[in-house]
Amino acid sequence: MWSRVATVSADEANVIVIRDIFGRLDATAGLPRLRQGCEEWRPDIVVRETAEYGSAIAAELSREPLTCASASV
Repeated sequence: MWSRVATVSADEANVIVIRDIFGRLDATAGLPRLRQGCEEWRPDIVVRETAEYGSAIAAELSREPLTCASASV
């Protein structure tokens, strides 16, 4: 998937990275352990990075509050 990014336009590369890599592959791979963490730990709030989607799904499924951290530049 990453090798395709260098061969397409910037707009297409953004779609591949955000939708396919972060939104599908990474979220799918991480979701089982993220759900397990929410169920076992029962956090007061789940804090996620803006481009990490698995924790948002895990928090929703576990009915945990969610917020998104943003970095200052």
